[in-house]
Amino acid sequence: MGSMARNQQLILNRYRPIAEAGSGGFSTVQVAWDTRIQRKVAIKCIELDDVDAARAALPGSEPASVPDPENPFWLDDEADRADFQLDDDFFDAPRPPARSLAHLPGLDEARTAAMLSDSNIVAVYDFEVQGPTAYLIMEYVDGITLSELLDRFGDRLTLDVAAAVFAAVSHALEVAHDNQVLHLDIKPDNVLITRQGQVKVTDFGLAMLADPSGFGAAG
Repeated sequence: MGSMARNQQLILNRYRPIAEAGSGGFSTVQVAWDTRIQRKVAIKCIELDDVDAARAALPGSEPASVPDPENPFWLDDEADRADFQLDDDFFDAPRPPARSLAHLPGLDEARTAAMLSDSNIVAVYDFEVQGPTAYLIMEYVDGITLSELLDRFGDRLTLDVAAAVFAAVSHALEVAHDNQVLHLDIKPDNVLITRQGQVKVTDFGLAMLADPSGFGAAG
């Protein structure tokens, strides 16, 4: 009974909440302890509307993206058919409708950030949905936002510090642009600074892929 009570306090039966790091709009950010990997993480908790929550609960809502021997509906080419010795009538049979979680709040952010691996970009580890809430599991950054830094220590900042922040943010955006990703929401609240002085860009929630001409429009 005691074990069950403890598990109910965990997020996704794995992450133990430590403190709330911030909130805004339809989401909050929790600092939590990953009981499996034994490390701190930041979890953006996004409340879904009734439509998104119902869609996420559908069986098979996130189809596999590669051929799967356990799911012969993915075996579309001749080589796959030959390997599994299934006749054409099987592949011509009606298939169940494919369902997708595309554009579910938080998922696009997770997929976009997962493309970007850099010391100046907050890493995204995972994305899960449970009940009416989507959870974006991210790297925990022990520090403060640039907004907080300016509020607390603005009169003590030097030109060298300002230049270092600009250089780090510019590098993060360059990495994103090299991957055809536009952040679209760069502001002091989305720039984190660790206790060691490392600068990290976070929150790719409005990000989008650039179009072939190299430009994109903000939502």
